[in-house]
Amino acid sequence: MRRIGCIIFVPKNSNPFLKLKNKEIILWVLETASKFFKKIVLVCDESKKEKLGKIFGKNVRIFSLKKFSFKKAIREGEKFLKKEYYLLISSNMPFILEKTLRELLVRFEKNNDCICYFWSLKKFEPYCAIYRKNFLKSGRIESLIKSSRRKILVPISKETYEFFKVNSEKDLKNAIRILKSKWGKKFSKIKF
Repeated sequence: MRRIGCIIFVPKNSNPFLKLKNKEIILWVLETASKFFKKIVLVCDESKKEKLGKIFGKNVRIFSLKKFSFKKAIREGEKFLKKEYYLLISSNMPFILEKTLRELLVRFEKNNDCICYFWSLKKFEPYCAIYRKNFLKSGRIESLIKSSRRKILVPISKETYEFFKVNSEKDLKNAIRILKSKWGKKFSKIKF
């Protein structure tokens, strides 16, 4: 994936250190992404940088921002990557699967603004998608995707929890319930 970089961003309201099956949520995401990318950029607010630095090795470059916002985080990641395109993944999606990332990557075509999953033409999954550099510069992310004429949309056809986001203790309890569900048992067979 020479033309595509990888940015994992840590949302300000999330806790990437929550543990699911004795492993930090963010590590679940990193393990999946690192199957495709040797260098990964991680962008977080300044309060999380030191602790994240202790978790990750040399293949993850960590950037922190004092005044954190999604747009600023993406700009920082884009500057470092020096790639025309990047896969953006939120650090709070522990159930994201290798096949899900692969499906986006194999659909990559030059000259598109974005490649993302969707449930309907009004509902997208913007935090697991491929974007052209500077595409997210202005406007709301969902509006930019909707209005783009150069996009590839990948339908989400089956019930999935891959995009479930764990931000709090309450979400963590729900994630544990998901692991015990029929879907979670299939996920566990793939992951473990």
